[in-house]
Amino acid sequence: MGSLLYPVIPAQAEDPCADNISARSIKTESQIGVHLGRVDVSLGYREEIGGAFEETAVLIAVVMRR
Repeated sequence: MGSLLYPVIPAQAEDPCADNISARSIKTESQIGVHLGRVDVSLGYREEIGGAFEETAVLIAVVMRR
């Protein structure tokens, strides 16, 4: 069995454009994964709250090292 990766701590994004209403939102992302030999597999969740719209996503990442 692989070793567990440390989860990514959710972070708030800075407001890059004070006059851009769609940029005024809170963005969070959490991710956890495992090392399986030469392959890393991770699963994450991303959410944007506020601004012009709300958005959610489920992320799946597979990385293979040489």
